[in-house]
Amino acid sequence: MLLIDRLQEAVMETDPFEWKFIDRLFSPEDAAALAASFPRDKFKEVKGYDGEKSYVYVSRSLSTMWPPGDSARLFDYDATDSSHC
Repeated sequence: MLLIDRLQEAVMETDPFEWKFIDRLFSPEDAAALAASFPRDKFKEVKGYDGEKSYVYVSRSLSTMWPPGDSARLFDYDATDSSHC
């Protein structure tokens, strides 16, 4: 559950653009449940070079684009495994 009052209470900053810092958006219990349920598997390492700089990050699909059960297309990357670093 989002603590909507926290959104309304936050001060709108204007430099260098409009933004808000919102602290404690979740109750401690909800924040812990969200962190515990966050997926840690099926991530893919993405590497690239755009002609100016190189980059590396991990990504994971939020939804599948193939029929349920077609696990052959899933990435087999475990974000908890630090051996890729």
